[in-house]
Amino acid sequence: MARLSHGSLCLLVLLCVSLGTLILSVEAPHLCAFWMIALGMGLLPAARAHYKGRNFFAWWLYGTLIWIVAMPHAILLSPRSPREGGT
Repeated sequence: MARLSHGSLCLLVLLCVSLGTLILSVEAPHLCAFWMIALGMGLLPAARAHYKGRNFFAWWLYGTLIWIVAMPHAILLSPRSPREGGT
């Protein structure tokens, strides 16, 4: 099975959310806009944590749900050494 890159998966998720936004925009446009912004902002701590050797998708979820906590947490993370392994 071919492995998708983080960028490809991010684009796929954003495409799905965009399609959902188009479908739901008549009923709750403010709610859809909120989640689009939250998903986008969640990428910031995820990218920072991934750069420091952490799991991108776990941090993206964390950043999307509790951005105000995740962003400072990602900034204060120490880089993971190659010996620690894991993601």
